[in-house]
Amino acid sequence: MRWCLFNHSLLMMLSILYCGCSAEDPVLPVSNTADASLQKKGSGDERVYSHDFGLVRPDSVVSHLFAVTNTGTSIWILEKSVQTCSCSVARATTERIEPGKSADFEFVYKAPGKFSDERRAVYLHFSGIGASVHKLEVTAKVRPEVVVAPADVDLGVVSRGETVDRTVFVYNFGENDWGGVTVSDLPKWLEVSQSQLSGLGEDEKAVGLRQRWRLVLKGRFPVETEDAVQSFRESLHVSPLGSNSSSPLKVGLSLKRPITVTPSLIMFGQLTAGDKLTRKAIVTFAEIPNVLPEKICVGITGAPAGVSVNTVISPVTENRWLVTFEMMSECDLTADFVNAFGELRTPDGGLLIQIPLVAKAAHAN
Repeated sequence: MRWCLFNHSLLMMLSILYCGCSAEDPVLPVSNTADASLQKKGSGDERVYSHDFGLVRPDSVVSHLFAVTNTGTSIWILEKSVQTCSCSVARATTERIEPGKSADFEFVYKAPGKFSDERRAVYLHFSGIGASVHKLEVTAKVRPEVVVAPADVDLGVVSRGETVDRTVFVYNFGENDWGGVTVSDLPKWLEVSQSQLSGLGEDEKAVGLRQRWRLVLKGRFPVETEDAVQSFRESLHVSPLGSNSSSPLKVGLSLKRPITVTPSLIMFGQLTAGDKLTRKAIVTFAEIPNVLPEKICVGITGAPAGVSVNTVISPVTENRWLVTFEMMSECDLTADFVNAFGELRTPDGGLLIQIPLVAKAAHAN
């Protein structure tokens, strides 16, 4: 049961079983695992030769020589070969096999780019007395040295002053034990703690697993975050200590703000003498506010002499207000820009939200 649960959960989390095929093959390393065994299965019309490459790395290319012997009384001619995937091919040293002689066929296999358990075959069809279909079959456990699961984590929504955490697992399919793992370029809103999990079973070792590590990702609402920021998403890399290998990890976090403004910056455009420019914004409260919009005090700070801003607040729903700003200028601006703020305050003077208001002078480029 432990074996079944381990394989099922790991494979389901990764969701990366596929055939890795590519037209560009790197240099071919030859597998040094045990020779293939000839197995006669089913009917006498098919002979099966099998070979296990064992543990191979993603995108690697491995090969093995299969020896096919002519057990008939006439010359065998190779008529065709049929492969189950373009990631596999059998290269013949000859297309003719004399009676009692053998010919080598090099089975070349290109591993997929990610975690996978593979079984691939090439069928050789011969003509001649006593000829049969010869099935060359290979298996492989494709394992990156570092596997992170899940590799894409949404921490969810966090409010100011709160934290939220999720757990991911890091699997060591390498040749050596790790002393720990590192996560590169951690943002300020994310903390990571780690611990090694002990007690690997024989079934887990059989699939190439050497170690497991638990990472606890803790996201928090950064104090210094600008009001316009609603969420974060970072692409990180998890690496064993002292190793150049790594695996990607994407982490996202959404911020739950008590009050949000859309748009967060009000752009009035070009302002000249006598102009009246109108812009609108939606103020949204996470919870129904305990003050009515008509009780809100609106102040404008930072506006230069001769520039005024009228503000009207209208309820849209219980927790959404429409704020209309009308900016007017009695004279041409001397500065290039107007950089003001509309401040919404409670009757007791408490600041609810500050909205930037920007306009450009006619002479500004």
